[in-house]
Amino acid sequence: MNSKGVKYCFKNDSRKAVYTAEECPNLFYGRGYVQLTRYDNYLRAGSELGVDLVKNPELALQPEIAAKIMRLGMVGGWFMGRKLAHYFSGSLKDFVNARAIINGDVKKNGQ
Repeated sequence: MNSKGVKYCFKNDSRKAVYTAEECPNLFYGRGYVQLTRYDNYLRAGSELGVDLVKNPELALQPEIAAKIMRLGMVGGWFMGRKLAHYFSGSLKDFVNARAIINGDVKKNGQ
């Protein structure tokens, strides 16, 4: 759902938002520990995990799958282009800024 509570999704590899269930029965709104959104993210996560999240997006809510999405996404930089290695490497341990891996906009999302 967007900030106004409207359900949305992306279909047919398009980045154009589709807002009605009739046009897009599998809604790709935020699910799981990282609030996975967008068709392309469901497609990628499903492909990486060997699970069809496009046809079964509700599977992203299952704890084991949600945890794998979070781990792979944080290590691989799926969400904001930043990886765990940007914040944790050798003696570097930046817990505060590491949240940018998933929720990158500190001004928008709080400090």
